[in-house]
Amino acid sequence: MKTQKKTTLIHNHPDSNGKAHYVELSATPLFDRDQNFIGIIESAKDITNEIYTNRELEEYKDRLHYQEHYSSLTGLPNRVLFFDRIDQAIKIHQESNKKFAVLFLDINNFKAINDSFGLNVGNEVLKFFAQTIAKVSSPDNSLSHFGADEFGLIVNDINDIHKLIDVVDRLLHLFDEPYMIHENKIYITFRIGIALYPNDSKQSEELLKNADSALHKAKRSGKNSYEFYTKRLTDMAIKRIILENDLREAIQKGELFALFQPQVETKTQKVAGSEALVRWQHKKLGLISPDQFIPMAEEIGLVYEIDLWMINHTTQKLMQWYAKGYNAGYISINASIKTLQHPNFKKKIIEILKKNNCPAHYVELEVTESHIMSDPEAIITILKDLKDLGIQIAIDDFGTGYSSLAYLKRLPIDKLKIDKSFIDDVPGSSEDEAIVKTIIMLADTLKLRVIAEGVEETTQKDFLMANGCHYIQGYYYYKPLQEEQLVALL
Repeated sequence: MKTQKKTTLIHNHPDSNGKAHYVELSATPLFDRDQNFIGIIESAKDITNEIYTNRELEEYKDRLHYQEHYSSLTGLPNRVLFFDRIDQAIKIHQESNKKFAVLFLDINNFKAINDSFGLNVGNEVLKFFAQTIAKVSSPDNSLSHFGADEFGLIVNDINDIHKLIDVVDRLLHLFDEPYMIHENKIYITFRIGIALYPNDSKQSEELLKNADSALHKAKRSGKNSYEFYTKRLTDMAIKRIILENDLREAIQKGELFALFQPQVETKTQKVAGSEALVRWQHKKLGLISPDQFIPMAEEIGLVYEIDLWMINHTTQKLMQWYAKGYNAGYISINASIKTLQHPNFKKKIIEILKKNNCPAHYVELEVTESHIMSDPEAIITILKDLKDLGIQIAIDDFGTGYSSLAYLKRLPIDKLKIDKSFIDDVPGSSEDEAIVKTIIMLADTLKLRVIAEGVEETTQKDFLMANGCHYIQGYYYYKPLQEEQLVALL
């Protein structure tokens, strides 16, 4: 059969080094006017560069697609692809009338890992975290890495909420043992926020937003914890945003104030000093508890300004009282770990004390034990600098932060403050009695003073005095007082 079709073939001709060279061969049949075949016209073209260029373009497109949809660090789907996976899950579960869960995971104190050990170690932790979660996740579930220390997980086909809780508990216990990297022992803890389809939403974006709201509640619950979303959390989140905005202006608007709770020396039964307690009188919401706004201030970076305001305000008041002839003793002020770690804190406190003409030894900073143990070596250095100025240092909530004796003997401190949880059941609880006695004996050995907080009963006061406690703070003697009440007392 006669044909006039052109034929094109591509041949690969490797050179002596094995590198491919591509030649495009074209053959076109030639016919005369009577359509008699009389020959073939052939041509050859080197298309090696064209082939390689096209391949590079395809590879580049593949890389772009990968970068748009996957985490370059962990290799997991990113937030963009995670939304697509949620959309797919919604379609599948609509047909089956089953539930699925969207989990938002966040590693605790990840910034501290980066700051303490460096970004390389931080990246290794993220990869280890991703690999460990992926290993135990069902193939039907989708794990994603949103960036930084945030991850998402879809748990499909939930028939029983208790089975979901089992899955979550199993995830939270994956990192019970420390992770060793570059001879560093790192404990990984994280929190989980959970939203359910279709209970909490039928939209992918809202499901993830609700899981994020649940995560914020989990952050206030403890280190390894989880929370389910409820509408109440959305209401709380909205209120929180409003409070955050208002808190930023609270200092300028004069809404913060201090209460003073006297601390009594047990030998003399006289007021030795007072703890200053910050309060917020919101213009519309009224009095807001520190438990509500201090954690928020730490999260949004305002706690440093609040702590400086408290130091300035209370030392100013203290020196006014002394000028009037009142023996007000010392003033004890809580200091956040973020305040202590601020690079300008030492400079600012020197300026405040100088401006208010306040001797440094009139000031006592209370630092929570658990905060000290989050980075003991760095905190020891910071506290030594403050101690060199003459400022007194007290460990707050002592007995709850698991500090070791090795660190305790090195800490430049003056006072241990026994946590209220150990005082509540003494006398009566043999365990708490033993803990309180041990703390007092330990303090005596280290030549430290001891103060017990939360003392409300005569029996508690008598027990503490009988066992050599130096100071007592609590409702048994005084509630937190307004400035005028404290002045009247002095």
